[in-house]
Amino acid sequence: METVHISDLRPGQYINNNGQVITLEQAKKLLEGGAAPVLHTVSDEYIGRVLDSLHDAREAGQEPGDFCEPDPQAKLIEYRELRAVAIGPDRADIVAGYGTNEELAAWYRLEVTIPEEEWQDYKVVDLPLDKKMDWEEDGEMTLKELLEWETEFPQIVGSSE
Repeated sequence: METVHISDLRPGQYINNNGQVITLEQAKKLLEGGAAPVLHTVSDEYIGRVLDSLHDAREAGQEPGDFCEPDPQAKLIEYRELRAVAIGPDRADIVAGYGTNEELAAWYRLEVTIPEEEWQDYKVVDLPLDKKMDWEEDGEMTLKELLEWETEFPQIVGSSE
């Protein structure tokens, strides 16, 4: 499922909070209160299908029922800050994603299938997003500039070697 960061949503955006439709502003209040819900966007296409269903029921003289179709255009909303870490025995791989260092390390370990006996030599180090690096294909830029091009996280974004 594609993800979108909460900061990229428009004011008034409708959000699915466990089956309840709320606005972006309501979702931000939940987060400020310490909640950690799983949030998804509600696509314009989905809203259109809901309204069409309501219209069709009324035209047919029926009482509108619950609308329970899936929303294939929905995106998972990420609301934590994007971070980058260097991982490895020599901290060579750079992993970017939303979450804690432990969550990024766990994802990385599964992604590259590192045996237990090797994992004990690995270190995880925070990388500042404003750190300038030389990227083989893209030239010199900060991690933040590089990550602005990406849409799917977590991912291995490069090497610090």
